[in-house]
Amino acid sequence: MRHFFFAILLFAAACIASSCEKFLEVEPASKVSAANFFTSVAEAQLFALGAYSVLADDDLYGQKLNLIFTLDTDEGRYSTSTISDNSAVGLAHYNMTSSNTMLAATFNDLYAGVSRANEAIARIRAMPLLTEGTPTEQQQLRHILGEMMTLRAIFYFDLVKIWGDVPFVSAPTDYSLPAATYQLPRTSRDSIYDYIIADMLYVVDSLRIPWRSASNTPERFHQGAVRGLLARICLHAAGYSLRWDLAANSDLTLSKRANADRVRELYQVAHEQCSRVMSSGEHQLNPSFENIFKNYMTLTLDANYGESMYEVGFAFANNTGGGRIGAFNSGRQSEFCRWGRGNGSLLALPVHYILYEVGIPTESVSALDPRSHNLLDKRRDVTICTYLINDTNVFELRNSADYTAGKWRRHWMPSTAASSGDRTSVNWVMLRYADVLLMFAEAEYFLNGNTEAAREALNKVRRRGYGYDPDAQVATGNVDILALTDEPNTKPEDGICREIVRERTLELAHEGLRKYDLIRWGIYDEKLKAVRQAMSEMASQKDPYGRTMLNSGSNQEETALWPADLNFYKLGEDPGLLDIKLGRDESNERARKTFASFGDDKIRIIAIDFKKYKSELYPIAQTVLDANPQLKQCPAYE
Repeated sequence: MRHFFFAILLFAAACIASSCEKFLEVEPASKVSAANFFTSVAEAQLFALGAYSVLADDDLYGQKLNLIFTLDTDEGRYSTSTISDNSAVGLAHYNMTSSNTMLAATFNDLYAGVSRANEAIARIRAMPLLTEGTPTEQQQLRHILGEMMTLRAIFYFDLVKIWGDVPFVSAPTDYSLPAATYQLPRTSRDSIYDYIIADMLYVVDSLRIPWRSASNTPERFHQGAVRGLLARICLHAAGYSLRWDLAANSDLTLSKRANADRVRELYQVAHEQCSRVMSSGEHQLNPSFENIFKNYMTLTLDANYGESMYEVGFAFANNTGGGRIGAFNSGRQSEFCRWGRGNGSLLALPVHYILYEVGIPTESVSALDPRSHNLLDKRRDVTICTYLINDTNVFELRNSADYTAGKWRRHWMPSTAASSGDRTSVNWVMLRYADVLLMFAEAEYFLNGNTEAAREALNKVRRRGYGYDPDAQVATGNVDILALTDEPNTKPEDGICREIVRERTLELAHEGLRKYDLIRWGIYDEKLKAVRQAMSEMASQKDPYGRTMLNSGSNQEETALWPADLNFYKLGEDPGLLDIKLGRDESNERARKTFASFGDDKIRIIAIDFKKYKSELYPIAQTVLDANPQLKQCPAYE
């Protein structure tokens, strides 16, 4: 039944035509029968909430799309080293085939979301209340319509990121027609991108859905969220992706779309959308980077700043529902400790941990020493968890090879929070205001080069990272970037620079963005090779970033110290942890500062089976291909 259901979802007879323009026409609302349109705002609202709920499925943002499909990168990797081609481990380490059942489940669920959104859009457009209702009813329906158009765009965005060219449908399914009619071939991703971008522009410019201050919740799309997500989609649509000749099903290349003028237009749209959000006054940076994520874990609404712009919402009640946020991607915690299990399945690479110490553009070695606590990037100890919690509630420092992602720590959750086993009611953040600032910096740099506007947007994020006022220029420690330069070994016209590439990973690590950033920049393979090399140097007790050691005594063990306390973390500073016995050995300072001990197996496992011109996209599951003979496999997997 599931395969037949998938085939049904791909049908839209009115959209099939010889020209791209005809194919992408919006299905007229008159196609929806009078018996099927919504009769009230409440009915439309209820159906819309059902469409939103698809995002929270385990195969989407309950776990896979944000915590598995986004691995491995130069930030982190899946913790399991045993490779299987029919598992989450296989997906994360790129040992995968079309037989992986997880691929089919996610593919089908995304199209289930498309189907619900298509149905909602058509039914709302057919409602007399949309044009004849009270002003309040019309405004509410326009908002719901804009939400559903945006939701459909997000489902297609994920499909294109993962599989490239995919079947496209924009109208409700007609179940009365034969199954053979439901089989559609791949549609050019550029056409799909252009369609959903036009949709989202219509949402913000014509439907004029409300801003955050009037919509009350980050779990539903508002004006700022749509504009920010639209900017993200534009940057991807303008970037690199694995492409091939659809007609011949051959000729793989990693390239941008051929129309350079359209690429520039996409950057201009991204620039405009970010600018509108920045000038709206609706969103600010939370002064405390740590509190952003403690708010998520304590289920606290970010009402004061609005940095959290869109969240996939989860509910947990009576041991059902919820997602795996704050469990799968928590620090490692015993299931018998007072806060419950933290799987620690997403490992943070030690070379990424020390990247926070080389982010200060200065020639002074002493300025890199965080023991002064003057120039420590405060994002490091939030982003990366250096300890585990055992079954007697003791915090134990871990070897740096076993550090985990730290932004969603389960022990930050209140004891009264609804959770069970590996499920919680913690939301997944899809968009933060810091990302909007960094996207603006990137678009500005691409369009206009090394401008003050590009640097200022970047520096706002950096200042907050070091604990300063985001809006006040900082001279101390050279926190502010004074010039933007090109990333080595990339073409200047790509519009990226090493400061933007680095700042995005320092700010947004483990938020599901890095992998797809590297792909759209065309540097994923290069970054994977670079991080393996850096890990090898670290294993050989060398500083992968070429810094001078601070400790240079005659004792060989002392010369092997990092220029910073690599394993130093003041456990128990959180007031909520003061009654916990610390697992830190105060007398063993040297052991905490020496190089991590890990072998070649910890290095090779990072995206071990990644292959350029193949692994940038996933294969379509064989069961999906069997259900639709018109759909051809990516030639890299044939």
